[in-house]
Amino acid sequence: MPILISFRGSARKKDFLQAVGITHVLNTAEGSNFGQVNTGTDFYADAGIKYLGFDLVDAPRTRIIDHFDQGVSFIDEGVSSGGKVLVHCLMGLSRSATFVAAYLMIKKNMKAKEALHTIRKQREVRPNDGFLVQLLQLQAKGLDK
Repeated sequence: MPILISFRGSARKKDFLQAVGITHVLNTAEGSNFGQVNTGTDFYADAGIKYLGFDLVDAPRTRIIDHFDQGVSFIDEGVSSGGKVLVHCLMGLSRSATFVAAYLMIKKNMKAKEALHTIRKQREVRPNDGFLVQLLQLQAKGLDK
């Protein structure tokens, strides 16, 4: 699959990312505070990896939905160009999984439950309750079209 969900450890190993063909990295926990992963465009520049980061806290009140369009477009750019996209957060369970679910919902026309089930075939994930609600809001928005 051209999209991988991961945790901080893999995201910081550029030699590993290059070896598995990663062309794009989406950091959904950008920053240097507790619970964040301190990487950026400069960190990946020498590896030829495109980067996008969001400073998001893994908390139910975080408005992750506000970043879905930009994040999904970035993932889609990587996939559409024949690349591989690593989507990560601190542990690879909540923020990153929420973005990949949003991608599957927007680009593959899946409902939230189907998107999460698809992800869980490859990796156990646990988006927090607030993120689950926002995925359902995204689903409802899609049904209105």
